[in-house]
Amino acid sequence: DIHIQPAGYTLRVRSRCSADMSSSSDASVSLAPSGRMAGFENSGISLLERREVENYLIKRKDRPLIIEKFKDRKTKGTGPLLKKEVEEDRILVISKRGWIPIFQGGTGRLMTEAHIIELTNTETMNPNEIVLKFRAGSVTVGSCSKVNEIVAAIKKTFIFNLPGSPDTRDFEIKTEQIGPCYGFSRTYRCISHYMGVPVRDDICYLVDNIYATNGIKELNFSDWLEPPTAPQAKAMIDALKYNQWFESLVISGEGASKVGNDAIMMVANALQNNKTISKIVLERVGAREAWVFGDTWQGLALNNYLTIINLANNQIEDRGATSLSNEYLANICHPLQALNISNCGITRTGLGTFFKMIKENKWVGKNIKFLAVSGNRLEDGADDLVQFVFAAPSLRQLEVSNANITWGKLRPEMNMKIKESSLTRLDLSGNKLSQGEHLTALAAFLADCCPGLTDLDMADTTFPATPFTLSTVFQSVPFLTKLSLAENELDEEGILSLVDVLAPAGGATPSALPNLRYIDLSYNLPHNPNPLLVKKTSNAPSVKALSHLLSPEAHKLCPIESFKFQGGSKGRLKGEILPLVQSLKRNSSLTELDIRGHRAGDELAASLGQLISVNSTLRVISWDENYTTLVGLENFAMGLRRNHTLERMPMPVLDIADYLRLPENSQGMQLLKERLKVTMLTATGIGSASGAERVATIQERTTELIAEFQIILIQNTLQTFKESLKKAANLKKRNEYSSSSSTSTGNSISTSTSSLGPPSDHMMSLSPPAMASPQPVRDTPASPEPQPQSQPQQEEELPQPEQV
Repeated sequence: DIHIQPAGYTLRVRSRCSADMSSSSDASVSLAPSGRMAGFENSGISLLERREVENYLIKRKDRPLIIEKFKDRKTKGTGPLLKKEVEEDRILVISKRGWIPIFQGGTGRLMTEAHIIELTNTETMNPNEIVLKFRAGSVTVGSCSKVNEIVAAIKKTFIFNLPGSPDTRDFEIKTEQIGPCYGFSRTYRCISHYMGVPVRDDICYLVDNIYATNGIKELNFSDWLEPPTAPQAKAMIDALKYNQWFESLVISGEGASKVGNDAIMMVANALQNNKTISKIVLERVGAREAWVFGDTWQGLALNNYLTIINLANNQIEDRGATSLSNEYLANICHPLQALNISNCGITRTGLGTFFKMIKENKWVGKNIKFLAVSGNRLEDGADDLVQFVFAAPSLRQLEVSNANITWGKLRPEMNMKIKESSLTRLDLSGNKLSQGEHLTALAAFLADCCPGLTDLDMADTTFPATPFTLSTVFQSVPFLTKLSLAENELDEEGILSLVDVLAPAGGATPSALPNLRYIDLSYNLPHNPNPLLVKKTSNAPSVKALSHLLSPEAHKLCPIESFKFQGGSKGRLKGEILPLVQSLKRNSSLTELDIRGHRAGDELAASLGQLISVNSTLRVISWDENYTTLVGLENFAMGLRRNHTLERMPMPVLDIADYLRLPENSQGMQLLKERLKVTMLTATGIGSASGAERVATIQERTTELIAEFQIILIQNTLQTFKESLKKAANLKKRNEYSSSSSTSTGNSISTSTSSLGPPSDHMMSLSPPAMASPQPVRDTPASPEPQPQSQPQQEEELPQPEQV
């Protein structure tokens, strides 16, 4: 019997016939020598019937595996006297691509057709009869002498079209028969033919060559330059039902994501049978009604392997959130680690049900590590959020940005005290607050719910940066290593207060955040919207304070390693940022610097070139949108040529595009050429007018510099990698030397004491000081300690590893 369960598609083969079931498993699908389609030999059909069958197969671009004529029994007439059984001739065809058409005997007219995907059950009651059961009905193939061949053909077409299905493991398929990525492209072709969707060869090529060669197990619809259309996406999603290769599904982006409601239902249906996918990303998929249907969430709940779900930027709304809570979160019985429902139009009502159901289901509440509800209207439902945080001991990251939080509801109750908390990252950006009750509630929430917090994002919250508020909040998170206060309009007073709290002058008082490594202060200094009417104030005090924050003296109090200070429409420093860059020449701890968007001109590029020529710790620099021209790039290149540690630098493409956009004969382009000649005449290695004239155009010289930058950065990265390998090899040799030295010393001590009888406890403790292990204290008379043997001083003379 062949039995295929509708839900699990389990295929079991059991033959009650004595003949070999694989006798015709290698049926020919090639053309006969006469040029006609092969497979019609010994079929017993007429020329008319053969012509109709061939036309059908040619239309399907298919070939037959088996063609068999059989008798179809039917009852005709009405009444007990007129009823009689009649046998009619029929022709059964099983094709290579899985089509199973049935033709009328004599005329060859197509009566019905089905596909191997629709086959649910096959029964063989006797050696001459087989019943094919499909979703829409069944066909009894009677008076047939090739039952075994039919069974073998079904097996062969199933293996060819669905090779990666878990149900084919009973067939003992060879690896080369399955194909790349568990035969995904063959399954995709089969389902596309079944759905009537044109097959895209670029999809099959990418999967068979790029995915398979590099071991990529994420099916991302954005990997194709032309994203799959909705029908093509449905075929790819349905193919995952029979695939065991991919571990994650990503449908995200503008073009590739508009798959609609039907595709979401197909995802839920495919995941009922798939046992390898553990992560799905469905962003902006253009669905709305699918989130309300219970079948969608019930299908996901039946999958016990799904641990990461991202549904951001969809129109789930309150109805969908309620269905998600009642049909999915309430029914899953496996750990869920990450869930993202940001920007889904959910209000306080839907989020209240959501948090309640997460807290009640221990499989979710006790195991979830990441939760994002940003962009939804939490409002006064913040108390439900607090209760969820108290009931989620494994939660590590929580994102609640732009949620219109009612800060008063964020304060935990007096009797609530968290027992265990793993929360290390909290995003509250975009939620406006003010002094007084809001800051008190925030400080209480941080102290009671996330005492071990290391990453806090308070960007665009109108954070009042006064000494009191800063101290109040920072005292609640003493282990903070990463802080973002971008877009908070801190102005000069706020910057001075922040620096005074983080790195007090003179070091008389400790820093409020002694472990801080990363700080983001972008878009904070005041911006003058109308300089003709309002006199611009100087930002020199703020720049001086920031220079002190990044000074070697302040590093002992607040060891900043990454400093982000972008400018934009909300504030630009222009030339005032130059003292900050020049002060970093004394810095030996900063590894990342981001000063984009200040429009400081070529002077900033020259200052950065001077900085990296003497700095050996910076690894990343970003400085685009500073009105840099080719002259600035030349000055920066002189410093970069002397640098051996900078590894990553996004090219200033916006600045380059600005000056390359100038017309060739414009005044600005001519001025740029004159400045470039002066710069190259004074540059090292040029020194003559002929050197300046060797560059034909501005664009050519720009291309040369960008290529040179890339080469230097790659060389620095490789050099850092070589040094890391060299250090690792030296450390390994030192460890091996220490182990061998300890072993040889122990053997010599045992040999010297063996002639004196059993060794005493004191003698047993003899070993080189570096390898001595602690011994228990004994109440024995004191005796002079023997001198330990000195270790040979050979650590500095160890052989160096070969160059990489």
